[in-house]
Amino acid sequence: MLESLLVGARFVHFGAAMMAFGACIFPAYAGTSPAFPMRAAAALALCSAIVWLLCVVLAVEEGGWRTLSFGDMGTVLLQTGFGRAWLVHVGLGMAWLGTSWSGWSRGTAIAAGAHLVSLAGIGHAAIGTGLGQIAHVIGHVTHLGAGGIWMGGLLLLWRACALAGPRERRKLIQRFSTVGYAAVTLVILSGITNLRFVTGTFWPSWHTGYGHLLTAKIGLVTGLVLIALFNQFVAARRNDWLLLRLGFIVELAAFCAILAIVSRLGIAPPA
Repeated sequence: MLESLLVGARFVHFGAAMMAFGACIFPAYAGTSPAFPMRAAAALALCSAIVWLLCVVLAVEEGGWRTLSFGDMGTVLLQTGFGRAWLVHVGLGMAWLGTSWSGWSRGTAIAAGAHLVSLAGIGHAAIGTGLGQIAHVIGHVTHLGAGGIWMGGLLLLWRACALAGPRERRKLIQRFSTVGYAAVTLVILSGITNLRFVTGTFWPSWHTGYGHLLTAKIGLVTGLVLIALFNQFVAARRNDWLLLRLGFIVELAAFCAILAIVSRLGIAPPA
């Protein structure tokens, strides 16, 4: 029960953070800015972060909810690497929420991006020392940022295409594809780097639960790339909005499946 709640909180948190960052970047290259519920995303990220923290504290507290105290939370927050990284992460989340209310779009983009990449300090990338840890954190930051640009941009592309005519729709897809190819390349390269740091190999093991989850993630990312190519070179060239919309739905569903796997991977032992 507790593990399922933790995975669910991580899923919501990753989804809100990645979607928001991609939505902040989208207008810079697409030339249009469809509506996105930025304040709601920031609030959702903060709420899910609190649930995430409570789950971690309860996991180390033998008595469960009945014996949970502020002292236990203080110990986790101030005396563990996770807690200190979590405090920084939530502080950036509060800055993100504040800038979203102020209407300062550039500040919101900076805060949302910093909030997203600070997740690198909470997962497996935080394990280790020296230059190896620094390289792993950089790889994880790249993975999160590129994935957010791809995922969040896709949602806004769908909304922008729904409001555009055929000619403008093709232009939007072409602009997104240019950025998307770069994002996909970074996701794949950083994913390979992260796998090497976590497992010591360049391919997941078939003999562990972690390896099974990672293999499923690789398969879904491959499927995402194929769907994106179909959207650009088949559906968009035919000006078939129904087919293109179906491609967007399938692609976003695949992203949700990947987030679900990532939410479980972060608490699974790599070995």
